Amino acid sequence: MEWRRVQEIRSGTKLISLPKQWVEENQIRKGDSLMIRQIDPWRLLIYPVKVIEERLQVVIKESPLVRREILAAYLSGYDIIKVVSPDENTPLQHKKTIRSLSRELVGLEVLSESANEIEMHFLITGETNLDPWPYLVQAFRISRNMKRDALDSLLEGKENLATEVIARDDEVNRLYFLIVRILKSMLRELELSPSLQLVDLLDWRMLAAYAEDLGDSAAATANLTLKHATLLRHRPFKPWEESLRHLNERLLVLIDDVLTAFKKKDPIMAQNLKSLWNESLRPEVETLSEEMALKLSPPISALLPDVKRHLMKIGHLVEDISDLVT
Repeated sequence: MEWRRVQEIRSGTKLISLPKQWVEENQIRKGDSLMIRQIDPWRLLIYPVKVIEERLQVVIKESPLVRREILAAYLSGYDIIKVVSPDENTPLQHKKTIRSLSRELVGLEVLSESANEIEMHFLITGETNLDPWPYLVQAFRISRNMKRDALDSLLEGKENLATEVIARDDEVNRLYFLIVRILKSMLRELELSPSLQLVDLLDWRMLAAYAEDLGDSAAATANLTLKHATLLRHRPFKPWEESLRHLNERLLVLIDDVLTAFKKKDPIMAQNLKSLWNESLRPEVETLSEEMALKLSPPISALLPDVKRHLMKIGHLVEDISDLVT
């Protein structure tokens, strides 16, 4: 830490000198611009404009790993991502992949394109001030509805509904990537914003992963429907359909409730929901699974572990989120 004495010129303007080592390391010259940002009523942040420009844009040389590199740049918070051919005389070979990925990532749009270069811009401004909570709620809303529709597709052998559920998983993934990007941007501001706490960012990151995992679970059930559609069209689970749907709905309600507990930071509510799952709903899943196992025979009995897994996944998720609160 260094101290600087405030000086005043005739106009009344107050001045302080810059540390010599910092000036040399950042190659500050006479006439260069510095950006000054007020962090709170008593702190200022000063940095060279060129540092911000470098952080905001990245150039990626095309390779077989271009998709992974673009995604990494997006998650790292770059606003401008340029993909160029390693040889300026060679056209880009993965344009279709690059355009497809830009559609999968919220806010990332292709703004210019030539034979050997594609430039994409992130068009959502002020992401460090974005609240990740609405995006988390939206991701859970989609994945929760996917779980409901995935079970319906399985019980009735509805291939069209199963296909729709699988397609919706892409939207959950898009929201997940956006949330991770926002959280990483917030993490960079952690030391500068007293209102931010590392534990909150870590909890939100876990919550985003749980939402994506729930969507993946629904897609897995939907894929099961497609794989066994011929068998499922005969409604082999018909005697238990009402019980399965009712139990599934009660579990889905727990997701809404545990998110409320997370938002309110209410450990008592979270613990009560966890107890409701372990002491009431989980035994019901076990009992219903055992009943079906006694009455169903191959080949449909082979699907029982998947049906049970579909329900258990929701309960385990409620446990995991409750643990974040408690």
